[in-house]
Amino acid sequence: MHRTLITAAVGLPLLAQSLASPAAAVLPHATLNTVATITVGERPITPVLDEARGQLYVANSYSASISVISTTSNAVTATIDVGTPLDDQIQQVALDSARRRLFALLPSAKKLLVIDTGTNTVLKTIVTKGYPTAMVLDAPRGRLYVLTEEPTVLLTLAPATGAVIRTVAPPKGATVMSLNPDNGRLYMNEWRAYRGSIVAVDPRTARIVWRITDIENPSDMVPDPDRSLLYVPLSDDEDPGTLLVLDTRKHKKVASITVGMWPGMPVLDPTRNRLYLVTANEDTVTVIDTLKNTVIGHIATGIEPFTPVLDASATRLFVTGGKRVLMIDLATNAVVARGRVTYASGEPVINSAGTRLYVANWPDLTESDGTEIDGTEIDGTVSVVAVSR
Repeated sequence: MHRTLITAAVGLPLLAQSLASPAAAVLPHATLNTVATITVGERPITPVLDEARGQLYVANSYSASISVISTTSNAVTATIDVGTPLDDQIQQVALDSARRRLFALLPSAKKLLVIDTGTNTVLKTIVTKGYPTAMVLDAPRGRLYVLTEEPTVLLTLAPATGAVIRTVAPPKGATVMSLNPDNGRLYMNEWRAYRGSIVAVDPRTARIVWRITDIENPSDMVPDPDRSLLYVPLSDDEDPGTLLVLDTRKHKKVASITVGMWPGMPVLDPTRNRLYLVTANEDTVTVIDTLKNTVIGHIATGIEPFTPVLDASATRLFVTGGKRVLMIDLATNAVVARGRVTYASGEPVINSAGTRLYVANWPDLTESDGTEIDGTEIDGTVSVVAVSR
């Protein structure tokens, strides 16, 4: 794929150490307005959006339920009960819109649920021997992969039926998993002989296709199949932290980029040859040039941000943190709009038109004077944020 490097606008060079201050360039025509606040269950996690059916699914981790929201009426239309509150906590969900299937991972209960989104009912409950810790959907190939610990097992399922097709032993110590959408291979971590590695796995046989050694504590893996690259943040507790760049064709490390401590999941913008990520100890979004593999600046946010989200046009980046949601213009790397939410519990979800953001919120457990509320959990909410520019 041909790629064109797009530089920053005149007056805001990308080589500046601070690309934008929290108050910079707030343009009057760029707005983020909360148009609805929808009550769901306790401790909601990041929603998944089914635009084809106008539905938003929000897993309420403490309530053992999933709220189904109409994106037309901004109202809860159904609640799917998945077990016993607190005991059956939902950690991750994945949507296969074409097959009308939603998958929910319940690690502490050792369960994987297959949900029919046409009827909003649990179609199948799969009890696993180990604790399911990671789930990857390969919808084009009709496969769902689930990784468990104690014992470590890789399950392959048919999404339409939830039938377990294959059970194999993955690489030793595997805890993190990602998919190469071009060839269907899985990227996983490995720990053997007191040595960490990143490996590519054929999911049909669990055969290791290649291995890159001396890599420990990966927290995520984000592939760029067009350039045969894999971005791997390391979750060690040292400051500064590290983002590795791996060449998946030549099977070697090509760069080790110094970033802040505990780097989050990278967000790739292939149009501008940029990568964005946040770190635990900085209220910024770090900007990396993926052609040079260097940090070229930081976008100051004024909040402790979650993983940023790129819109479909790759022109804007959206970030949540605390009671704030921000819009960043990627032509200038400036914060151009700010909005308020209840208390964000994860990254936002944006529709394909770039006109609506959906943000799951935990309750703000403080009194009006700022003291913490003591007592039972209360329901969380979902903020619907209208986006304009």
